[in-house]
Amino acid sequence: MFLLVDLRNFSMASVLCVLLQLILCYTAVSSQKVELSPKKPLFRVGDRQKLTCQVNWCSGTVTFTWGNVEDKPLYAEVQPFPNESKSTLVFKSVQERIENTIVCKAKCEGQRMSTQATVKVRVYSFPNDPVVSGHDSLVSGKENTLTCKISDVYPAEHMKVEWLRGEKVVHTQDGEYGIKSIQSDYTFKPQPDDTGESIICRATLNLDDLPPEERTRETTVSMTVLPYFSLLAPSLLVSLQPDLSFIPVERGSSMTLFCNSSGCPQPHINWKNVRHQQNWRRIDNEESVNQLGPWTVDLEDNRTFICEVQCDSVVKSKRTELKVFSFPSDPTIEISGPFLEGNVNNLTCIVHDIFPVDCFHIQWLHGERELQSVHGNFSNKLQNLSLTIPIKPKDSDQNKTLTCEVSLKIGDRLVQKRASTTLEVHYSPKHTTIDVRPQKQLNEGENVTISCQTNSAPEGHVTLSRVWNGEKTKLVSSNGTQTSFGVYFTNLSHSGIYVCEAVNRYGSQTEEVQITVQASFVISSCFSTIAPPRNVSVRVYPSNEVQEGETVTVCCQLVSFPPSKIALRKLDNGKDIYSSDGTFLLVNLTANNSGVYQVTATNALGFQNKNFTINVISKKNPSTDDTGSSVLKRMNSIDFIIPVIGVGVLATIISTLDCMRRAKRKGLYEMTKGIP
Repeated sequence: MFLLVDLRNFSMASVLCVLLQLILCYTAVSSQKVELSPKKPLFRVGDRQKLTCQVNWCSGTVTFTWGNVEDKPLYAEVQPFPNESKSTLVFKSVQERIENTIVCKAKCEGQRMSTQATVKVRVYSFPNDPVVSGHDSLVSGKENTLTCKISDVYPAEHMKVEWLRGEKVVHTQDGEYGIKSIQSDYTFKPQPDDTGESIICRATLNLDDLPPEERTRETTVSMTVLPYFSLLAPSLLVSLQPDLSFIPVERGSSMTLFCNSSGCPQPHINWKNVRHQQNWRRIDNEESVNQLGPWTVDLEDNRTFICEVQCDSVVKSKRTELKVFSFPSDPTIEISGPFLEGNVNNLTCIVHDIFPVDCFHIQWLHGERELQSVHGNFSNKLQNLSLTIPIKPKDSDQNKTLTCEVSLKIGDRLVQKRASTTLEVHYSPKHTTIDVRPQKQLNEGENVTISCQTNSAPEGHVTLSRVWNGEKTKLVSSNGTQTSFGVYFTNLSHSGIYVCEAVNRYGSQTEEVQITVQASFVISSCFSTIAPPRNVSVRVYPSNEVQEGETVTVCCQLVSFPPSKIALRKLDNGKDIYSSDGTFLLVNLTANNSGVYQVTATNALGFQNKNFTINVISKKNPSTDDTGSSVLKRMNSIDFIIPVIGVGVLATIISTLDCMRRAKRKGLYEMTKGIP
């Protein structure tokens, strides 16, 4: 990008400002990069591989798009990634056709332009060692041809084949584009003293970034040179048991090899360069056998075994290759700590004492879906192979089963072993609720059940308490995730705030509910708003004027929400007596009880007073003067029933009969029991 500016029309400050804006703009754009990994992918045919596209500069949702530079399919699938700033392209089984330049485009939410990155994917195949033939029946003095074949090679044009005798390269051949197998022939005239000499066919795949241990494979054989005239010798046949060129055998197992010779009356049979016990025996005049072993297989037996048979001047040999493997136990799973919701923990799968490590594949699975996998690298000794995945669990992952599967592929033999673990996700109490049955608004005498439930792992304990007048009282506590408390024949004192507290080792959660028990006589839906006391009225039964010794009932009616406290006092002494339902019973009245009384109804919004008069008429019976004087000396007070007023929607005294019924329940009290 070029910018032409006529500096003659700008001041120096203006020029500097323009340059600064350009620098800031370029810096912001250049920082918004898309990263593709690996940066130089070189994938082996048959493997499961992936490309990861990532952005670190977008705080919102990122939309990823994958594509090819060439007009052909991707032969891969996009795998969902738990992190919204990443996307993964998975090749389930790498094939040659996936070679291409891959493009990943990322568009941040709220931006009009997308940012992209490209990477060139390369593929290679070099699975087998060279196979050499023609070395065991060479004829001295004549032109003989040895053949070396390397199969399933890609890209063949990068392959180089060399023949070596000792340290000297005696023949070289390069691969060609488009072929799958390479065959190299080495023609020469062997001499009798070449018998037993080793010759090597070495194949090298020259690709940048190819690991050294996968770059070169070679096969070493021992030459057998026959004299030219020995073609007229008796027919000699050599065979092996097991008659296999490739034998997978497990470390620690017992192994026995047999070399059979036929067609020669006096053969000499020998296993070359072995440390195990040989046992030669003749079966008949034409057949003999040399038994090698039995012995316990170890890693040093991972090589080629050659049996050589000489009959007069004729020498023939047979070979077999033992592929030793070690897979002694199932994989084990290690967990870095408890799976606490929202925290990252590691799950590690380990398989111990395996060989050869490069033939092993380890993967984490959820059901049939692969989460992560890895192949082992070449090693000539026993090793451990492990794979770790990070887990950030949610409560929905509870009891999810993850499986570690380890596979050994050696020749045509496949051995698989598994281990599984079930996630136990821990979290503090959540979803705590209080359930009130049948309802939160109750009338006196009804039953109620309060239940508390929560969800926590591990389970802790649940406590149900009641809060009244600022004091908290524990009602019931249970281990686990629920508890309940029942109240039968509720009364006004059961009103209040009920609190459920759930606790485990990771925290706690509290929920509360308001329960209201209203007097059974309060039945009204006319008032739905809060109000101070009003419409206070007083009735005295049977009358405001009574004879000495009689009893009267004072019944107070009012409208109030929240409910009011109701007090009665005689105005000449100033002492208040309280009633829970607005009913007061005055027993054994005397003339001293005559006077003006006041009822006061009070709630948080205000109060209202109501005055009334009681007149007590003295009796004129002289026969009772002494008794009357004695009683009058004690009658300085009036008894009242004073329970606490209930909590309800309204406090309304609705009938005279109900007032009298409540008064009768209070019973009769002597005047000396209380002084107003």
